[in-house]
Amino acid sequence: MKKSLIALAALATVATAAQAQSSVTVYGIIDAGYLNVSKTGAITATTSGGSLNAIASGALSTNRLGFKGTEDLGGGLKANFLLEQELTSDDGAGSTPMFKRGSWIQLESSVGSVTLGRQNRLDYAAVAGNDPYGAANIGGFVSAGYLGSNAVAAGVVRPDNAVTIQTAKFNGLSVAYQLGMGEVAGSTAKSSTQSAQVDYVYGPFRVNGTYTVANDAANGSASTKGNFLFASYDFGMVKPHFGYVETTKGGSSSGIKNKVSMYGLSAPVNAKTTALLGYYDYKNANHADGKDATAYSAGVLYALSKRTTLYGLFAKSDVDAGTLVAIANLGTQHNQANNAPLGINQQVYAVGVRHSF
Repeated sequence: MKKSLIALAALATVATAAQAQSSVTVYGIIDAGYLNVSKTGAITATTSGGSLNAIASGALSTNRLGFKGTEDLGGGLKANFLLEQELTSDDGAGSTPMFKRGSWIQLESSVGSVTLGRQNRLDYAAVAGNDPYGAANIGGFVSAGYLGSNAVAAGVVRPDNAVTIQTAKFNGLSVAYQLGMGEVAGSTAKSSTQSAQVDYVYGPFRVNGTYTVANDAANGSASTKGNFLFASYDFGMVKPHFGYVETTKGGSSSGIKNKVSMYGLSAPVNAKTTALLGYYDYKNANHADGKDATAYSAGVLYALSKRTTLYGLFAKSDVDAGTLVAIANLGTQHNQANNAPLGINQQVYAVGVRHSF
């Protein structure tokens, strides 16, 4: 009897240990609030567009539902995976493809990782990781300087068929290389992307540099190239952020160069409140008639708990006659993805709540 009990206890211990080596987590973000955008929609000789009022989905953080997991393979090696779907909280619609925000598997060790599948392009990850607004869809670099101004290198921000090789941090330094395969028969260049990145952290100081090349689907030679540089320093009371993006277009817009500079601040007012400020200077250097723009933004985040945040966001654009800046990057659902009126100044504000689980 005693031997049987000992055997059962041993089996239970082994089962518990095995279970502890592998885990799967269901997680997500639900973000919704009130949105107002001035002067949106069609601009004619007799109207400057109307004001949009809406219940917006994902002003601070894009809504998502995800599954991620890890398994300890022993010897310091791990297998990780992620499947992440995008959704809109105001109408319940899901993304197509289903896991458009991420679908990858990864092998990770103490020296680095190799990731295969649909994943963030390195330059987009740098933007989201170094802007005071993160990947907010109002007011931050993502809306004003990266996507909304069409300043980003061509191609999707999450390429399919991608492989990323990234080192671990060694004395604060890591490097990464990513190849997004175009998978076009007879050509390794068509529809492909390549990115290389260096990231360095020394105490409160961080600097990140990324270079990206994106090839078109037609001939693979009309590449668009992007240089991304970010830096920040955390003083405790306030954290200044700097960013610079320069892209040179290929294809039908070959040679057109866009430049965007970011100056931002994030400041913890108290244990629950954080203030955000941003200034984005957008220049199209190849147009003598002046296709420049600036965007200003401010935000306040209030933590009701570790998972629930109230927020208020404001952004305003000041544009030349021949250009546009979509300061609210909330997709065609709210006529803002690429529909900011040409040469028209806009302002947008949103108040809402974000819950993470």
